[in-house]
Amino acid sequence: MGTGSGKTSLNRFHSSILISTHNTNLLIDAGDGISKAMLSHGIEYNLISGIFFTHLHPDHSAGLPSLITQMKLNNRVNDLFIYADPGLFKFLESFVANSYLYKERLGFKINYIPAKQNKTVYINETINILSRQNSHLDSVKDYIDSSQTISSSSVLISAENKRIHYTSDIGGIADLLLYDEYDIDLVICELTHIQPDDLKKYFTSNTKYKKIIFSHISEDDLAIYEKTIAGFPLEISSNISIAEDGLEIKL
Repeated sequence: MGTGSGKTSLNRFHSSILISTHNTNLLIDAGDGISKAMLSHGIEYNLISGIFFTHLHPDHSAGLPSLITQMKLNNRVNDLFIYADPGLFKFLESFVANSYLYKERLGFKINYIPAKQNKTVYINETINILSRQNSHLDSVKDYIDSSQTISSSSVLISAENKRIHYTSDIGGIADLLLYDEYDIDLVICELTHIQPDDLKKYFTSNTKYKKIIFSHISEDDLAIYEKTIAGFPLEISSNISIAEDGLEIKL
Protein backbone atom coordinates (compact mmCIF):
# COMPACT_ATOMS: atom_id res chain seq x y z
CA MET A 1 0.00 0.00 0.00
CA GLY A 2 2.87 2.35 0.84
CA THR A 3 6.60 1.77 0.37
CA GLY A 4 8.21 5.14 1.08
CA SER A 5 10.54 6.18 3.86
CA GLY A 6 9.76 8.71 6.56
CA LYS A 7 10.52 11.45 4.02
CA THR A 8 7.37 12.36 2.11
CA SER A 9 7.52 11.54 -1.58
CA LEU A 10 5.42 12.31 -4.64
CA ASN A 11 6.01 8.75 -5.85
CA ARG A 12 5.47 6.63 -2.74
CA PHE A 13 2.97 6.63 0.11
CA HIS A 14 4.12 6.02 3.67
CA SER A 15 4.31 2.52 5.17
CA SER A 16 1.38 0.14 5.01
CA ILE A 17 0.87 -3.46 3.92
CA LEU A 18 -2.42 -5.22 3.22
CA ILE A 19 -2.58 -8.91 4.11
CA SER A 20 -5.57 -10.46 2.36
CA THR A 21 -6.93 -14.01 2.75
CA HIS A 22 -10.24 -15.52 1.75
CA ASN A 23 -11.95 -14.06 4.83
CA THR A 24 -9.73 -11.25 6.18
CA ASN A 25 -8.21 -7.95 5.08
CA LEU A 26 -5.67 -6.78 7.63
CA LEU A 27 -3.58 -3.62 7.37
CA ILE A 28 -0.12 -3.73 8.88
CA ASP A 29 0.55 -0.10 9.82
CA ALA A 30 -1.32 2.91 8.49
CA GLY A 31 1.10 5.68 7.71
CA ASP A 32 0.25 9.26 6.89
CA GLY A 33 -1.83 9.32 3.69
CA ILE A 34 -3.20 5.78 4.01
CA SER A 35 -6.73 6.88 3.04
CA LYS A 36 -5.54 8.34 -0.26
CA ALA A 37 -3.31 5.31 -0.82
CA MET A 38 -6.29 2.98 -0.46
CA LEU A 39 -8.35 5.13 -2.81
CA SER A 40 -5.58 5.11 -5.42
CA HIS A 41 -5.27 1.31 -5.18
CA GLY A 42 -9.03 0.73 -5.42
CA ILE A 43 -9.38 -0.72 -1.90
CA GLU A 44 -12.72 -0.03 -0.22
CA TYR A 45 -12.28 1.34 3.29
CA ASN A 46 -14.90 -0.88 4.84
CA LEU A 47 -13.25 -4.05 3.55
CA ILE A 48 -10.55 -3.59 6.19
CA SER A 49 -11.28 -5.80 9.18
CA GLY A 50 -8.36 -4.71 11.34
CA ILE A 51 -5.15 -2.69 11.65
CA PHE A 52 -1.96 -3.95 13.29
CA PHE A 53 0.55 -1.30 14.40
CA THR A 54 4.26 -2.12 14.68
CA HIS A 55 5.18 1.25 16.20
CA LEU A 56 3.95 4.82 16.33
CA HIS A 57 6.25 6.85 14.12
CA PRO A 58 3.96 9.02 11.94
CA ASP A 59 4.98 7.31 8.71
CA HIS A 60 3.57 4.09 10.20
CA SER A 61 0.58 5.34 12.22
CA ALA A 62 -0.50 8.92 11.49
CA GLY A 63 -3.15 7.90 8.95
CA LEU A 64 -5.36 6.25 11.58
CA PRO A 65 -7.83 9.12 12.31
CA SER A 66 -8.36 9.95 8.65
CA LEU A 67 -8.95 6.28 7.84
CA ILE A 68 -11.53 5.98 10.63
CA THR A 69 -13.16 9.15 9.28
CA GLN A 70 -13.44 7.61 5.82
CA MET A 71 -14.96 4.46 7.31
CA LYS A 72 -17.55 6.59 9.10
CA LEU A 73 -18.33 8.61 5.95
CA ASN A 74 -18.79 5.33 4.07
CA ASN A 75 -21.33 4.11 6.66
CA ARG A 76 -19.29 1.34 8.21
CA VAL A 77 -21.23 -0.88 10.62
CA ASN A 78 -18.82 -3.77 11.27
CA ASP A 79 -16.44 -3.65 14.22
CA LEU A 80 -12.88 -2.46 13.56
CA PHE A 81 -10.09 -4.29 15.38
CA ILE A 82 -6.86 -2.47 16.26
CA TYR A 83 -3.88 -4.57 17.36
CA ALA A 84 -0.78 -3.16 19.04
CA ASP A 85 1.50 -3.51 22.00
CA PRO A 86 -0.82 -2.73 24.96
CA GLY A 87 1.51 0.05 26.06
CA LEU A 88 0.53 1.98 22.93
CA PHE A 89 -3.23 1.87 23.46
CA LYS A 90 -3.36 5.03 25.59
CA PHE A 91 -1.88 7.07 22.76
CA LEU A 92 -3.96 5.43 20.03
CA GLU A 93 -7.24 5.95 21.87
CA SER A 94 -6.28 9.55 22.67
CA PHE A 95 -5.23 10.15 19.05
CA VAL A 96 -8.65 9.04 17.84
CA ALA A 97 -10.61 10.89 20.52
CA ASN A 98 -8.62 14.12 20.07
CA SER A 99 -9.43 13.97 16.38
CA TYR A 100 -13.07 14.43 17.49
CA LEU A 101 -13.92 10.88 16.50
CA TYR A 102 -16.14 9.93 19.41
CA LYS A 103 -17.11 6.29 19.73
CA GLU A 104 -20.76 7.17 20.32
CA ARG A 105 -20.93 8.88 16.90
CA LEU A 106 -18.95 6.52 14.70
CA GLY A 107 -21.66 4.01 13.90
CA PHE A 108 -19.27 1.12 14.51
CA LYS A 109 -17.20 -0.18 17.41
CA ILE A 110 -13.41 -0.03 17.68
CA ASN A 111 -11.92 -2.93 19.60
CA TYR A 112 -8.33 -2.60 20.89
CA ILE A 113 -6.68 -6.02 21.04
CA PRO A 114 -3.33 -6.42 22.87
CA ALA A 115 -0.43 -7.86 20.88
CA LYS A 116 2.17 -8.47 23.56
CA GLN A 117 5.81 -9.03 22.73
CA ASN A 118 6.69 -12.71 22.21
CA LYS A 119 3.02 -13.70 22.38
CA THR A 120 1.10 -14.88 19.34
CA VAL A 121 -2.11 -12.96 18.69
CA TYR A 122 -4.73 -14.83 16.71
CA ILE A 123 -6.55 -12.58 14.27
CA ASN A 124 -8.83 -15.46 13.25
CA GLU A 125 -8.52 -19.07 12.16
CA THR A 126 -6.35 -18.19 9.16
CA ILE A 127 -4.02 -15.42 10.41
CA ASN A 128 -1.86 -15.05 13.50
CA ILE A 129 0.97 -12.64 14.31
CA LEU A 130 3.98 -12.97 16.58
CA SER A 131 5.60 -9.67 17.64
CA ARG A 132 9.17 -9.29 18.81
CA GLN A 133 10.83 -6.10 19.97
CA ASN A 134 13.52 -4.79 17.65
CA SER A 135 16.20 -2.15 18.20
CA HIS A 136 14.66 0.64 16.11
CA LEU A 137 13.93 2.91 19.10
CA ASP A 138 17.03 2.14 21.15
CA SER A 139 18.56 5.47 20.19
CA VAL A 140 15.70 7.46 21.77
CA LYS A 141 15.50 5.70 25.12
CA ASP A 142 17.11 8.63 26.91
CA TYR A 143 14.32 10.94 25.70
CA ILE A 144 11.36 8.80 26.75
CA ASP A 145 9.45 9.95 29.83
CA SER A 146 7.62 7.69 32.26
CA SER A 147 4.29 8.08 30.46
CA GLN A 148 5.60 6.65 27.19
CA THR A 149 6.18 3.07 26.09
CA ILE A 150 9.12 2.12 23.91
CA SER A 151 7.68 -0.42 21.54
CA SER A 152 8.85 -1.14 18.03
CA SER A 153 8.05 -4.57 16.69
CA SER A 154 9.09 -6.75 13.85
CA VAL A 155 6.34 -9.27 13.14
CA LEU A 156 6.00 -12.82 11.89
CA ILE A 157 2.70 -13.13 10.06
CA SER A 158 1.34 -16.64 9.56
CA ALA A 159 -1.43 -16.65 6.96
CA GLU A 160 -2.93 -19.81 5.49
CA ASN A 161 0.23 -21.86 6.15
CA LYS A 162 2.59 -19.19 4.78
CA ARG A 163 5.03 -17.19 6.92
CA ILE A 164 5.88 -13.54 6.26
CA HIS A 165 8.57 -11.72 8.23
CA TYR A 166 7.89 -7.99 8.10
CA THR A 167 10.80 -6.19 9.71
CA SER A 168 9.07 -2.81 9.88
CA ASP A 169 11.66 -0.19 10.85
CA ILE A 170 14.69 -1.84 12.41
CA GLY A 171 17.83 -0.56 14.05
CA GLY A 172 20.24 -2.62 11.98
CA ILE A 173 20.94 -5.90 10.28
CA ALA A 174 20.95 -7.92 13.53
CA ASP A 175 17.18 -7.45 13.81
CA LEU A 176 16.74 -9.69 10.77
CA LEU A 177 17.65 -12.61 13.05
CA LEU A 178 14.61 -12.17 15.31
CA TYR A 179 12.76 -15.06 13.62
CA ASP A 180 15.78 -17.07 12.58
CA GLU A 181 14.32 -20.32 13.94
CA TYR A 182 11.42 -20.23 11.46
CA ASP A 183 11.20 -21.12 7.79
CA ILE A 184 10.19 -17.92 6.02
CA ASP A 185 8.28 -17.78 2.73
CA LEU A 186 8.63 -14.02 2.32
CA VAL A 187 10.68 -11.35 4.09
CA ILE A 188 9.63 -7.72 3.67
CA CYS A 189 12.65 -5.76 4.78
CA GLU A 190 12.54 -2.03 5.41
CA LEU A 191 15.83 -0.49 4.29
CA THR A 192 16.06 2.99 5.74
CA HIS A 193 18.30 2.08 8.67
CA ILE A 194 20.44 -0.62 7.02
CA GLN A 195 23.76 0.11 5.41
CA PRO A 196 24.07 -1.24 1.83
CA ASP A 197 27.24 -3.22 2.63
CA ASP A 198 25.53 -4.89 5.62
CA LEU A 199 22.53 -5.68 3.44
CA LYS A 200 24.65 -7.41 0.82
CA LYS A 201 26.65 -9.35 3.41
CA TYR A 202 23.56 -10.61 5.22
CA PHE A 203 21.45 -11.73 2.27
CA THR A 204 24.43 -13.24 0.46
CA SER A 205 25.17 -15.46 3.44
CA ASN A 206 21.52 -16.22 4.32
CA THR A 207 19.95 -18.05 1.41
CA LYS A 208 16.95 -19.52 3.22
CA TYR A 209 14.47 -16.87 2.04
CA LYS A 210 12.21 -17.93 -0.81
CA LYS A 211 11.32 -14.34 -1.69
CA ILE A 212 12.68 -10.98 -0.55
CA ILE A 213 10.99 -7.60 -0.86
CA PHE A 214 12.85 -4.39 -0.01
CA SER A 215 10.69 -1.48 1.08
CA HIS A 216 10.68 1.81 3.07
CA ILE A 217 12.83 3.45 0.45
CA SER A 218 13.83 7.08 0.13
CA GLU A 219 13.89 8.34 -3.43
CA ASP A 220 17.31 9.78 -2.63
CA ASP A 221 18.66 6.32 -1.82
CA LEU A 222 16.90 4.25 -4.48
CA ALA A 223 19.83 4.24 -6.92
CA ILE A 224 22.22 3.18 -4.14
CA TYR A 225 20.12 0.14 -3.24
CA GLU A 226 19.54 -0.78 -6.88
CA LYS A 227 23.31 -0.80 -7.39
CA THR A 228 23.80 -2.86 -4.22
CA ILE A 229 21.26 -5.49 -5.32
CA ALA A 230 22.84 -5.67 -8.78
CA GLY A 231 26.01 -6.79 -7.03
CA PHE A 232 24.31 -9.76 -5.35
CA PRO A 233 24.93 -13.25 -6.73
CA LEU A 234 22.31 -14.04 -9.38
CA GLU A 235 20.73 -16.84 -7.33
CA ILE A 236 20.01 -14.27 -4.61
CA SER A 237 19.13 -11.21 -6.70
CA SER A 238 16.61 -13.24 -8.73
CA ASN A 239 14.54 -13.65 -5.55
CA ILE A 240 14.62 -9.92 -4.70
CA SER A 241 12.17 -7.19 -5.64
CA ILE A 242 12.25 -3.50 -4.74
CA ALA A 243 8.71 -2.65 -3.70
CA GLU A 244 6.62 -0.04 -5.39
CA ASP A 245 3.23 1.14 -4.22
CA GLY A 246 0.52 -1.23 -5.39
CA LEU A 247 2.82 -4.24 -5.64
CA GLU A 248 0.85 -7.49 -5.22
CA ILE A 249 2.45 -10.74 -4.07
CA LYS A 250 0.60 -14.05 -4.07
CA LEU A 251 1.93 -16.80 -1.81
